[in-house]
Amino acid sequence: MDPSYLSRIESFLTNRPFSREGFEHHRQYAHRKAASPKEWMESLRYIGGIVGGEKPSRYSQSPRLWNSLFHHLKIPAYFAPLDLPSSANLASFMETVLQAPLCVDLTVTNPYKPAAYAALRELQLPCTITERALHLQSLNHLLIQPDLASWFADSTDGEGMVRAIKKRMSLTGARVLLVGSGGAATSIAYELLKEGAILRIANIVERDAHTLKERLEETFSMAGGGRAFPSDKSSEPPFPPSEAPVDNRHPQGAQPGVRSQPQLIAGGWDRIPQWAAESEIIVSAITESTPLDREGLERLPPSVLLADTRYGDKAEFTRLGRLLGRSVIDGKEMLFGQFYGPATRVAAALGIPAPAVEEALEGIEEEYLSVT
Repeated sequence: MDPSYLSRIESFLTNRPFSREGFEHHRQYAHRKAASPKEWMESLRYIGGIVGGEKPSRYSQSPRLWNSLFHHLKIPAYFAPLDLPSSANLASFMETVLQAPLCVDLTVTNPYKPAAYAALRELQLPCTITERALHLQSLNHLLIQPDLASWFADSTDGEGMVRAIKKRMSLTGARVLLVGSGGAATSIAYELLKEGAILRIANIVERDAHTLKERLEETFSMAGGGRAFPSDKSSEPPFPPSEAPVDNRHPQGAQPGVRSQPQLIAGGWDRIPQWAAESEIIVSAITESTPLDREGLERLPPSVLLADTRYGDKAEFTRLGRLLGRSVIDGKEMLFGQFYGPATRVAAALGIPAPAVEEALEGIEEEYLSVT
């Protein structure tokens, strides 16, 4: 890897990802202990990184996951946290990173996901954009394709949560309460509806919940016009019993642009207790507080699955759930689910056999989720 490319990337940043933690990460492996920083840098064939405006160098788990993958598969690569202080330089930064030979993944985190999508549409780069990234107008991954000359843009936040939920239960016809209306909530809602879930969205600012509902209605509108969603008036009946027939069930879930009838209702914070009592799954996608306190959780049926987009000390919702012996999903499992698909795609683009990739990812997931 030509150091000049790394210097150009560093010039955008407030941290120096290729000169401190990066060397220590690689030095921990015996075959690299003797390498000088210059020798190590020149030995790299591939790079990747996560860019954000909230200093991902301080919190992001992505470098740990990607560098573990590179180590397991013996790929001469390094994945760095990239702190970009202003979105004003985002398009130029993206262009610089993606032209570096050979960047395998640029992950985008808060608050730049919508801005990265807009920047990508302006850049003259060969790129395939997934349908969900187009619908969400947001992306969190730019991945190298097998030709090693073009890109694959995707938005995998919602996929990460759905992957975790589907390990435990089917989402087709499942009654789900989603709390929140921001970027993560939008991506999760999109994937839940694709899977055929019956969805309620509650938010402390009720207008934001309705805005998200309207956006999803437009995305999942019936082919040929018409309404695919029921009214969200207060007279709307509760979730149907799980054993009752539900019109919106579809073998592959509701698909944008395909005639379907996913059920969707939006409301304010005051609707949470009622909707939670009728739900099989509750997903908290808020950055502060918790949708239900301990007393509220104790009232729920024991079978309700509790999920939180946060992890660590911030995941108060799942912490309370664990104390009560409930089934929970925290943000670490969602994060691994966001990483799984892109990791598989990058490894395939680099010609790594699928069985080796699957074995590596199984080991990484087990190790990653076992550490609290």
